[in-house]
Amino acid sequence: MRNIVLGSALALAVGTVATSAFAEIDQRRVALVFGNQSYRYAGELSQTLHDADEMARTLQSVGFDVMLVQDADKREMQQALNQFRREIRGADVALVYYSGHGMEFDGENYLAPISARLGDRRTVDQEFLPLSDVMETVESGGAAFNMVLLDACRNNPFLDQMETTRSAVPPSPGLAPVMAPVGTLVAYATSPGTYAWEGGEDHDNSLFTEALMLHMTEPGVELAQTLRETRRTVMEWSDGEQVPWEHSAMIGEFFFMPAGEQLVAANEGTVIDAVEEAGVFTQSSLFGARDGQQTEPQTQARPSGVMTSVTPEAMQALLADLGLTSSIEASDDGVELVVDNTGFIPGDGVGIWFFDCDGQQCGSIQIWSLYESQRPLDLRQVNRWNTEQRWSIASVEEDRYAVLTLDVNLIGGVTAENIADLVQLFGSQSEEFRGYVL
Repeated sequence: MRNIVLGSALALAVGTVATSAFAEIDQRRVALVFGNQSYRYAGELSQTLHDADEMARTLQSVGFDVMLVQDADKREMQQALNQFRREIRGADVALVYYSGHGMEFDGENYLAPISARLGDRRTVDQEFLPLSDVMETVESGGAAFNMVLLDACRNNPFLDQMETTRSAVPPSPGLAPVMAPVGTLVAYATSPGTYAWEGGEDHDNSLFTEALMLHMTEPGVELAQTLRETRRTVMEWSDGEQVPWEHSAMIGEFFFMPAGEQLVAANEGTVIDAVEEAGVFTQSSLFGARDGQQTEPQTQARPSGVMTSVTPEAMQALLADLGLTSSIEASDDGVELVVDNTGFIPGDGVGIWFFDCDGQQCGSIQIWSLYESQRPLDLRQVNRWNTEQRWSIASVEEDRYAVLTLDVNLIGGVTAENIADLVQLFGSQSEEFRGYVL
């Protein structure tokens, strides 16, 4: 199990996907499959875990490397997205499938972790995963074909939980339409603002998932036709009450199951473990090599790939791998990385401090972001954040500056992949924190 920090660990359910003879596709295809069923505060769905299992098998059968995550809370879903972001670098196709509860609130779509519960407006961003986070992650790898498939328009149990006021707008049924950026497809189980069927006695899966799997394995059928056939089948099964919907800005043709010259040989997709054991991490030349590449041994890493210290230069390179630019600055208080706040970590100031240093090797770091408020900050909100959050700590300076920090102790041993996960986590926490206290 992957160590996160200070011995903490994340557990995601990972399914075993069956293999047989498959068609090798001349593309690198990577998929992240979510199935959320056992909701703690919203009852249990009947078929979402089965939907996710079967979709994972189907995607693997058409050449996808598949990461299967089931019954995940918000932190686990975010952690899975962080790993998926790394897996899709250099991929030709990136796909996320979600089966579970979803809702639209104030024009924004949200996916529901199994831990989600809904109080007032502020709890929406704290408890639910914005679809925009999923979209941004899928697009981050620069694949030619990006897909988000959402079987998430079931009945909304969170409507009854909402503490509405005269100025508050309650969540809407179904999901709102999303305009896909160039190279991306977003497909919904049903049309915007309506509910989808789970399946019933005549179907092993939800109607949308069952129809989609049926048509995506037909050889030589292009994606647009696959979706049309899926829509026709679902409408037939539901007597016209459910109409799948999509928005696409893809360029070029895509075939789940190619035929003819596109069919190369026999192959099988692989299963990506969502909780890989800590091993030699190979993100950049500073931390090792990937896919059999060789580099010089790193003095800061044990043979197992677990590090007990990091240099500012190595940390700067890791941030660069994540798309963050930074500069190394020295002061009377020590060395600091000043991070460009136009990346995925927001704030009026963003940086990393280094502690427990022996020369350039440092045993712990602190990631921080700072926000300037135009009015005195509500200390009750800051205290509430610290009570509810396990990862980052909030504080106030001079009444108007809200500071969020995350301490990472390397002395006990972590991998560079762990640190990358925590940087991604801090980015999402910072975004939440900004809306929480300002």
